[in-house]
Amino acid sequence: AIMDFSNMIGDYPYNSFTLVQSPLSAGLGMEYPGLAVIGPTKNARTLENVITHEIAHSWFYGSLGFNERRFPFLDEGLSSSYEERVMKDKYPDRRLWEIILRTEKQAKFLHADKLPAEALHEMQWLIPARNNSEQPLDLPSTDYDRFNYSQMIYTKASMGFTYLRAYLGDSLFDAGMRDFYRQWRFRHPGPDDLRAVFEQQTQKELGWFFNDFIGTTKRIDYHIVKIDKQQLLVKNRGEMASPLIIAGLWGDSICFEKWIDGFAGERWIEIPKGDYSEIKIDPHHIMPERFRLNNNIRTSGLFPKSDPVQPQLLAGIEDPEKIALMYIPLVNWNRENGLMAGVALYNGVITPKPVEYLVMPFYSFNQSKLAGFGKISYQFTPYNNLIRMATFTLQGTQFGAPGNLDYRKLMAGLTINLRKNRSTNPFQHSIHGRFTMASDLNQVINMQQAKMNRYIQFGYNFEKDSPVNPFHLLVSFEAGETFSKTALDFNYRQSYSGRDKGLDIRVFAGAMLGNSSSDSFHSLAPAGRSGRELYLYDGIYPDRFAVFPGSFLSRQITFSEGGLVSPVNHALGYSKWLLSLSLTSSLPGILSKTGIKPFANVLLNDHGLSTRYNSPLFIEAGFKAGIPNVLEIYIPLLVSNNIQSVTGPVKERIRFVISLDISKQSRAIIEN
Repeated sequence: AIMDFSNMIGDYPYNSFTLVQSPLSAGLGMEYPGLAVIGPTKNARTLENVITHEIAHSWFYGSLGFNERRFPFLDEGLSSSYEERVMKDKYPDRRLWEIILRTEKQAKFLHADKLPAEALHEMQWLIPARNNSEQPLDLPSTDYDRFNYSQMIYTKASMGFTYLRAYLGDSLFDAGMRDFYRQWRFRHPGPDDLRAVFEQQTQKELGWFFNDFIGTTKRIDYHIVKIDKQQLLVKNRGEMASPLIIAGLWGDSICFEKWIDGFAGERWIEIPKGDYSEIKIDPHHIMPERFRLNNNIRTSGLFPKSDPVQPQLLAGIEDPEKIALMYIPLVNWNRENGLMAGVALYNGVITPKPVEYLVMPFYSFNQSKLAGFGKISYQFTPYNNLIRMATFTLQGTQFGAPGNLDYRKLMAGLTINLRKNRSTNPFQHSIHGRFTMASDLNQVINMQQAKMNRYIQFGYNFEKDSPVNPFHLLVSFEAGETFSKTALDFNYRQSYSGRDKGLDIRVFAGAMLGNSSSDSFHSLAPAGRSGRELYLYDGIYPDRFAVFPGSFLSRQITFSEGGLVSPVNHALGYSKWLLSLSLTSSLPGILSKTGIKPFANVLLNDHGLSTRYNSPLFIEAGFKAGIPNVLEIYIPLLVSNNIQSVTGPVKERIRFVISLDISKQSRAIIEN
């Protein structure tokens, strides 16, 4: 690597280079002049990558004294780009699976056996790029959050310098870098100095790179409109007029490649004469583009701009040039439908997409008819806007109900995530609105053909997303045809030492604004709701319409309003207003590994102030255990007399919650 970098950049600036292996490294390695400290790595290839990267810092930091706090993209982005260049020259056939998977057999199962090693950078960058959470590359290091520091400074900056080199060509790029090194070695250059040398050396105006790619978060999105003989119509649908490369292919063989200077709007581009099966923009994925499904056109056949569909069992690694269709055969069961067989169809889990869907059709053997769930979302990500992402969702559900009938639910929703004023700010704001049509719950329970009731919901979310003392505030309004109500739901964690440990505090306050309905369950529930109390049919319930305490499954609840666990909704009645406080704490030391947590709930409502009860407060305490966001069992051991009088012994108060929160689990995968 030292010889390679010396030829590309200039002579190695020191008399020796020393590597020290130590468990006290920062990340996988830390650079010093003529010295690098490296830590433990997974395999020999990763070790070689780390060593190559740290050697590159002998030029980009050790000799060219960039201000790494003010412009961290210079030394880390250039070092990463040169690291990738040397590794690709040495291992030209290296595949992605060799880095992130164990065997080629696994790669073939995931349809990832042909993806090049360089695709790793693209996969990593696509997460912030498609989430519209990128930051400009020329910011100080303190302005990046933890995730973006890695994906912007290392990944996107490296992709950018590789993109610039591909556009200029190795010879011209290397000449510019050698000239820059001669002028600025053992001095302190900045981005303007690098730009001045490159523009003087190449005689090209490089504002698209230094102003737009480095200084903004403008997106690249060139789209092939049509082809007419030797003319190709291309439209720039992005914000940046950067160079693009056009290629003609016959099968998998590239017949020609042609660089075009960037432009805005549409342009006809002349292509060389020849026989091509396909014309493609950027076949080697050099240009950092968020979406590539509009980058190709075939020269013959029906639907020349259509893209191949890639079916995949379970999950797979996204190929940006193919339409993902993932599937899982499923077996399902609930009390009304009985045993069901079906399939889940979806287009991804981790890497965001502009259109995401999940469809789960089932066939009920008990009722000999179809049931299932479907959801499709469209994500709109405007550039340089107060709105970071707006998500429009359509959702439908149909499952069995008592009397060999069905319940149905249709929902249309819009969620708007607002942009932070700075990335390191842990506070997030969002607003949402939903329109729902759902089968009348009272008619469903009474085994009648149910009409579809209409509901609207609006909410404002204010959240601190942090490992230390996080909180979430929801202010909501809901209205149906005969009622309206508003609520405030505040969740806070006072963090203890250790990840995900602390005292969880929930405060809920709600009030009915009006209710002319004879269905009392539209009012505020002092305790968690069972399936037969959820008029919007939320949650996953194996026995949704079970009558408590007829079976174990009838003990399932969903917390939505008042925080009590004990089954008091029927005895107390629903509330016109209520206040509740819920406390849950991690246990200290090794006891925390048991998953057991003590909890306590206190509730005050309009019923508590009546003369029927000796105390206005309803109080309970006990333990819960299980897997958070999956399954948790609650056991209220101690309760106030006004709860004891309507619930009976401890065994009659045991409840459980099923909550398959896929969004939280996906976020944990990304963060780790």
